[in-house]
Amino acid sequence: MDRISELSDDLLHKILLLVPTKVAVSTSILSKRWEYLWMWLPKLEYGHRRCSEPESEKLQCFLERNLPLHRAPVIESFRLQMCNSRFKPESINTWVVVALSHCLRELDVLYEPYPAKPNILPSNLYTCKSLVVLKLDGGILLNVPRMVSLPSLKTLELHEVKYSKGETLQRLLSNCPILEDLVVYLRERDTTTRNLTVVSTPVVQTDSGRGDDFTLIFVFILRIMILVKIWMTGMNQVLWSKYTGEPQERDIMGYILKHAVYLKTATIKSSESDVQKLEMIKELALSSRASKTCQLMFE
Repeated sequence: MDRISELSDDLLHKILLLVPTKVAVSTSILSKRWEYLWMWLPKLEYGHRRCSEPESEKLQCFLERNLPLHRAPVIESFRLQMCNSRFKPESINTWVVVALSHCLRELDVLYEPYPAKPNILPSNLYTCKSLVVLKLDGGILLNVPRMVSLPSLKTLELHEVKYSKGETLQRLLSNCPILEDLVVYLRERDTTTRNLTVVSTPVVQTDSGRGDDFTLIFVFILRIMILVKIWMTGMNQVLWSKYTGEPQERDIMGYILKHAVYLKTATIKSSESDVQKLEMIKELALSSRASKTCQLMFE
């Protein structure tokens, strides 16, 4: 251990990045040399899905006491998995604010309290100029303010979050000028797509859902497609699984074919009969295409 302690701070930080944050923090008891090293780590991950009540209480106390003292000028990634009623929304917001104050580049929050308590993240999240990746999952209420500016955001993933208003998602997307990867998973009864993935470089994937709100789901997708038209210039592959050929699906696929200028392959996966597949091929083959080299493939 003495020889390791003689290494430079930069090397020791790299060593600590190889282990979970919890383990890195525990090295602070080794000696004076190690006491504050973890506070300079640029990547932080706290909590897990099966966090017990006692663990959650200890973690809550630790974060409240130590996170405001973190010394890294830039936090590359900050990940929270809060799956316990012990974690209060106001505490999570405070921790996110602290992370944002360190030129945060990636934020990943999973919040699944029981009983459910929707959490509204701080408004300054939506004006963070350094944020490149944003991933939100679970009981988070997306309440996007009128003033939104995420000039560096390239990846956005929203997994079963709630939306305060109908235009919330549209407002958010329209203020992410360089967004490349978009993933939206919605709740069972949400009047939006259950699983829409838009990736401009280089793949778009969508997995069709089924349910009472099927028509509304695809109307929403069409509205989203209009928003993402600007991203389609770089798209070169499309993969659609569980395609059934229903009118709403044909409209979306036709929209993609019509506007994706650099599309090379469009792969359709369907469990329908061979006869139905043949009809689908005929219908899509007649669709206008922005790309003259695009190949339609059915599986």
